[in-house]
Amino acid sequence: VTCVLVSREEKEDVFKQLKMVSALSSTWCTTPFEGGFLLPLEPNALEDPVLRSFTLTMQPRNVLKPKTGGQRRNMQSVMAKIEKQEAFCKDLKEVSKTLGFATWQEFLPSTWQQLGDILLFRGLDHIPAALDAGLDLEPMARCAYIDVFNVKTVAFVDDKISGELRVPTKCGCLASLAGPTQRRLVFGSPGAARAYAQLRGVDQEGVHVQESTVFETLHVENGIRFSLDVSMIMFSAGNGTERKRVASFNAEGETVVDMFAGIGYFSLPLAKYCRARHVISVEKNPVSHHYLVKNVALNGVEGVVTPILGDNREVASEYVGTAHRVHMGYIPTPRAFLVRALQFLAPTGGMLHYHFVARKAERESMPTDHVRAALAELHAQECGRGARWVCTLEHVEVVKAVADVRVAESACLPPAAASNEDTAHR
Repeated sequence: VTCVLVSREEKEDVFKQLKMVSALSSTWCTTPFEGGFLLPLEPNALEDPVLRSFTLTMQPRNVLKPKTGGQRRNMQSVMAKIEKQEAFCKDLKEVSKTLGFATWQEFLPSTWQQLGDILLFRGLDHIPAALDAGLDLEPMARCAYIDVFNVKTVAFVDDKISGELRVPTKCGCLASLAGPTQRRLVFGSPGAARAYAQLRGVDQEGVHVQESTVFETLHVENGIRFSLDVSMIMFSAGNGTERKRVASFNAEGETVVDMFAGIGYFSLPLAKYCRARHVISVEKNPVSHHYLVKNVALNGVEGVVTPILGDNREVASEYVGTAHRVHMGYIPTPRAFLVRALQFLAPTGGMLHYHFVARKAERESMPTDHVRAALAELHAQECGRGARWVCTLEHVEVVKAVADVRVAESACLPPAAASNEDTAHR
């Protein structure tokens, strides 16, 4: 299969160019490859002059991910329903041409994320652009996507996130059966979090969130129930394999600190499947904390999980020196929080699960250097604690190969415990 090979930075722009000239394959998906992307092409598109400026490569079919029959059937059903709406279809053709698309079919979102009963279009700048151009997309969303996918709401959200609390910068509802359609919700950084808080009724202490019938959903993954509001909270499908992997850990009898708990992405699997004795879930974002508390109850783990609202460097001090395991699921790399993570570990040491972003060549050296530097800093701050601890890199897991997101699992043990560990391995 002939493909265009692009870097991560070029992918979005090249994808749009190829889509506009109908060059993208209808059979094969965009596929991660050697730190970049392969964009499979239609055979009849190879003579298009636009392809002369790109790097072409032939790839065997077993390298590529095929589009499922369900995807193709769903898109065919969507297009058939839109074609029956003659007036809307006429407007869609005009706006599509204005925005640079070769056909109105190319305008339609071909990828989506379904969270519970909400269908979510991500990172599609032409959706708000079409709204700006005066196109009412509710007929398309209500009569095509809601009907075909059997959902209550069709929404769009920008893939960009705002600030430390990781709030989506743009979100809008195209159609909903749950309430009046809010055509656009657009808030820009750095005021996004504040604007969302005002919109959704979060008070100054962050202890109350007004329920949102349009954007709120209940999503079930790996037997765990997640309640969330998609307009205010990111739920990464790309982290699904890591959430499932964490659920396989043996944490029987352990105390675990989840320093960036969110809505319970990792706290809930640890509590429900890993037999942890106690999970301390710390979350700074008041909206996420609201749903964390709700999800703990939904999954029946109130006796295991203790949700705490606040900055993990300032709260949960009563749990310093108690943890057998500390989870640091935050991107970009949470290096500034490593000293606090080490403080949470029990005197006998324990395991750090450290999420970080690094190239393949740095995947072992970077987390090891970070943890060792934090141990030295902790020693300087606390006059001895951690000074002679042994840091051993146990495992590096690739979470998102294209984005270079990885998890390093490092054992941090006092010398005596490390010696016993070595003896046990031998």
